[in-house]
Amino acid sequence: RAQITPALEQGVLEQYEVANRQNPGAGICLVDSSGCMGCSGELTQQQLSEVRARNQIVRCPNCHRILDWKAA
Repeated sequence: RAQITPALEQGVLEQYEVANRQNPGAGICLVDSSGCMGCSGELTQQQLSEVRARNQIVRCPNCHRILDWKAA
C-alpha cells in the first residue's frame, strides 16, 4: 500500500478509505452485467458503461462500494 499511494491521483485514496469504512474489508467490489456483486443492487446502463470505461471512480448507489468491472 505504501508503495502505490504516491502514484495515486489526489482524492482516490480518500474515496477508497470512505468506501472501506462503510464496508469494512470490502471497499471495492466487482460488477457484472446484472449489477453490483457486493450488494446485488441494480445499476443503470450508464453506470455500467462508466465502470467498464474506467475513466472515473464509480460507486454503487446502494452500498457505496467502489465498483470495478468483472472481466469474462
